[in-house]
Amino acid sequence: MARLFRAGELSGVWVPDAVHEAVRDLVRGRTTAAEDAPRKRQQLLSFLLRHGRFFSGGDHWTRAHRRWLAEQSFDHAAQQIVFQDAVATIEDAVERQRRLEEQLANLVRTWSMTPVVAAYQAMRGVSFLVAVTFAAEIETCAASTRHVNSCRSSAWCLPAPRPPTGKSSPATTCSTAA
Repeated sequence: MARLFRAGELSGVWVPDAVHEAVRDLVRGRTTAAEDAPRKRQQLLSFLLRHGRFFSGGDHWTRAHRRWLAEQSFDHAAQQIVFQDAVATIEDAVERQRRLEEQLANLVRTWSMTPVVAAYQAMRGVSFLVAVTFAAEIETCAASTRHVNSCRSSAWCLPAPRPPTGKSSPATTCSTAA
């Protein structure tokens, strides 16, 4: 190991602190909640379709669709219970996602990575949630160098060009000109 160190082949490793890990857990929980709501909506729509009920008044999950859902009733009590439970599950999933996003926004204000989140948001099209997710997940990979080598950190998010067949070339190319 001493020889590797002298040769400069060892690099520093950043170990995330407890707060960073907690933010990452919250980001992952919010992502799970965001994936859960559409899945629950699809399950309800499938249930309705199995029972010959389909909404023809426009797009799903609009105000008109929600009114239509509120008007639905089933002859058998078991089907009504399943329907009402599915509607309540969707409402809970949407509320859970909203609540986690609100808590994430409050927590990020005091997080050490807040300037990084703000810098990511300065890029066109990068929302708060994208910036926080990127800072929590990807930033740990490049945190030991803090983007000193932009090529190395960009390799995590940019596809590497393929070399022409039969030729060898580096996976990524960087310009180090200042």
